[in-house]
Amino acid sequence: MKSQEEHIAKGFKLDKKKMKRLADAIKVFEAKVKDELAIVEKAVAYDEAMVELCMESLLKSGSKIPISFPAFGTAKRVDHKGN
Repeated sequence: MKSQEEHIAKGFKLDKKKMKRLADAIKVFEAKVKDELAIVEKAVAYDEAMVELCMESLLKSGSKIPISFPAFGTAKRVDHKGN
């Protein structure tokens, strides 16, 4: 049993070559995460801008008919035609 553990442990020892490969893999992973984070940040900024534009448009429209937001469970228009 002990010889098997020693044999397995030899395969898991980190030498310079394995450590370099691991460091390179971590750098690639970090770059990929940074790219994905940048995409998400741009998407959030775009969504926030769209909400702001829609709210401005809604406030300028002068419409007195309430708008329903199904995701938030608000009431539908009286004419039952939705938004």
